Amino acid sequence: FLTLGSKFLGFIRETLIAAKFGAGIKTDTFSIAMTVTGLVTGLISTAVKTAFVPVLSEVEAREGKEGKIAYINNMIYIVFFLAVVLVILGWLGTPFLVRLVAKGFRGQQYILAVKLTRIRMPMLIFSGIVGAISGFLQSEERHTSTAAIGFPYNLVFICFFWQLILVSAG
Repeated sequence: FLTLGSKFLGFIRETLIAAKFGAGIKTDTFSIAMTVTGLVTGLISTAVKTAFVPVLSEVEAREGKEGKIAYINNMIYIVFFLAVVLVILGWLGTPFLVRLVAKGFRGQQYILAVKLTRIRMPMLIFSGIVGAISGFLQSEERHTSTAAIGFPYNLVFICFFWQLILVSAG
């Protein structure tokens, strides 16, 4: 149910984006910025989450619940600092990433895509932390929380674009 609800909110988000920008250069540019950062954040979050579940189960078997919590706390700090480094590298590599994903972008459209992608790069930090916490929750067999992750993400975009539509209408 939660996954379906999250997907529905994603549909509303995309509908509001289309209502605000329509089809055209701005929408394509925004979509590329979302795609570039979405690919990287999805990769990081999934990798961290997938790696943590078996490791956390092993740590809990050896060191108990307290050891598991201490381990996840340490890993969150490590993931945070590695994600900060990746954000910096991402900012530097954004022109290359945009060229790779959006080969046809030239001039102002390319410059805007690079700017939007750089604005979204700090999501890597949150993605890594969410991956670590999701791995912990899954090792605790708490799957409802991980299924609900898309709700806040989509709600922020829905509120933002709804506000843009209201401001431009008024």
